[in-house]
Amino acid sequence: MKLYLDMNVYNRIFDDQNQLRIRFEAMAIDIIMELVEKGTHKLVWSFMLKDETRVFHIHIEENTLSCYQRPVRR
Repeated sequence: MKLYLDMNVYNRIFDDQNQLRIRFEAMAIDIIMELVEKGTHKLVWSFMLKDETRVFHIHIEENTLSCYQRPVRR
């Protein structure tokens, strides 16, 4: 399955995880990224998303996000 995720999705893990909705969204994104890593899903993006990633210093390589990290849970 091909998935297009907007830039706000990639930034969700950096938002306040004390808010339940944001924590659930971050968990869902984590699951999506695991599916992409396993190869069952593929990320697609537009030229605008690629341009936005330059602003946020995120480097997107084919089918991977090289800077994606799981948030630290305290």
